This record gives sequence, structure tokens and C-alpha cells, in this order.
Amino acid sequence: MANNPSFLSERGRLAHRLDDYAQVAYLVVARDQFLWPDTPDLIVVDYEVFKERLIGADSLSELIGRLGTYDWMPVENTHFSVRFEPRTANGVTVESEIFYRIP
Repeated sequence: MANNPSFLSERGRLAHRLDDYAQVAYLVVARDQFLWPDTPDLIVVDYEVFKERLIGADSLSELIGRLGTYDWMPVENTHFSVRFEPRTANGVTVESEIFYRIP
């Protein structure tokens, strides 16, 4: 962005240069599984959550700010629980985390 703020506007993808906007954010709307990024500069949000919150949003900037707080994420022992449980097949036992939804 800093090197060429007019890149997207010159191609007709944005109405203005990137440096004309009050806020530029990177948002990944994921469906199904996604490898979590290890950076605070990127917000990852579930598709269904994004769609639901977008409908009631007054502005995209405000929506991105709220999604970046991650208050929409499920909370362990409130929305789900995790137990380590063994499973055995052909004489080999493997213990793994099993997630259970709390109704």
C-alpha cells in the first residue's frame, strides 16, 4: 500500500487512492477451516458471523473494529467444553481432544 497507493484505483477497483481512506484493514472471511495467522494486523472472522454482523452494521469501519475484538468467538466452558478421550483401534490407543457444544 505505501509503495503504490493508487494501484487499485488506477485499475478501477477502488474509487480513491488507498491513502485517501481513513482506515485500511485486512480482513479474512473464512468458511470451514483456516490456518490462524500469528499477526495482530489481520482479522479472521467466520463467514456466518461476518454475514450476520454486516446486515446490522452502520459502517464497515465500525464493523471491522468490532470483529477485531473477537467477542463473537465461542468461550470454553460457556459455549463448548473440551475433554481428552481415548479411542482404540487394532490394539492402538490414541487420546485426543474432543470438543462438545454446550446447549
